[in-house]
Amino acid sequence: MITSILTQQNRGITYFTPNLIKDYGDSVDLECSVNNILHSTVSWNKKKLQKNNSALLVSSDQMKIVQDSRINVNYLENNRTFLLHISQVKEEDEGIYKCQINVGFNVIDAAEIKLLIRKHPFENIKSTVSLRARVGDEVKLDCCARSEPAPTVYWVRPNNTFLPDGNAEYEGNVLYISSIRKEDEGLYQCSAENGVSYVRRTFNIDVWTILP
Repeated sequence: MITSILTQQNRGITYFTPNLIKDYGDSVDLECSVNNILHSTVSWNKKKLQKNNSALLVSSDQMKIVQDSRINVNYLENNRTFLLHISQVKEEDEGIYKCQINVGFNVIDAAEIKLLIRKHPFENIKSTVSLRARVGDEVKLDCCARSEPAPTVYWVRPNNTFLPDGNAEYEGNVLYISSIRKEDEGLYQCSAENGVSYVRRTFNIDVWTILP
C-alpha cells in the first residue's frame, strides 16, 4: 500500500519492495527509492501484524535506531534508495514495514511492505504418539501443525496399506476410525507441508480383542 498525504510534483517515493514471504533464517532487503527529498527525513518503522499495535522506529535517514546487530540501513546514492537489510530473519521480524518521508511533523509520502516469515510446519504441534484400543472402539489420531503459510496435513499407511475407510490417503488434522478392527492395527503416518518443507510423524495403534 502507498499513500500520499501532501502532493508535490516529482517528490516522494518512486519505488518500494513488494510484499514478501521469506523462509526462517533468510536475509531480507527492503528497498525504498525516493526523489527530490531536500530538507526531508526518510525513516523506516515497523508494526506487528496484529491490530492496534504501535509502530517501532527502526531508522531515521541512515541512522539505525533499534539495537539489533542483524539490522542495517544504507543509502544507495546511485539510485536514491534507502535499503533496510535484515539478516537471519526470525518470526519476530514479521510485520508491516513502512518507509516514510517527513518534513518536520508532516508526512509527505509513505509506503508499506508486509513481511511474512514461513515457519517450520511442526514448529508448534499437538499430536498423538501411539495408543492401545479394543476392537470396536472409536479412535482419534491428532496431527495439528501451525505455520505460515498454513500447512496441509494428510494421512497414509506405510507399505501402501489402505486406511480403514478404504482410501489410500486422507487430508485433515484429525483421523477418525469409528469402529476399529483388528486388521486396522499397525502404523499410521501423518505429513505436514507448506510449500517450504515437510515433516512426517509415524504413529502406532495396538488393537486388542476382549476374550469371551
